[in-house]
Amino acid sequence: MIDYKKPTNDKELNDLKWHMSHLENQITGEMTDEQFTLRSDINYIKKMIADYNNELMTRPEDSSFECFGCGS
Repeated sequence: MIDYKKPTNDKELNDLKWHMSHLENQITGEMTDEQFTLRSDINYIKKMIADYNNELMTRPEDSSFECFGCGS
């Protein structure tokens, strides 16, 4: 697995999304080690994107909710 850098701004986020798309285009559905590595990298990138997006979400001070998307 390549050591991907966590995005710190929107440009880096877009670059990471482009790279993920590039990896997704290489998926053939074969059951090889290379394909499993590609899928692992894609899932890792998706998690980093989700983490970046969650960090941008902050609770407004006038909100009575504890969190967003957690069912409260």
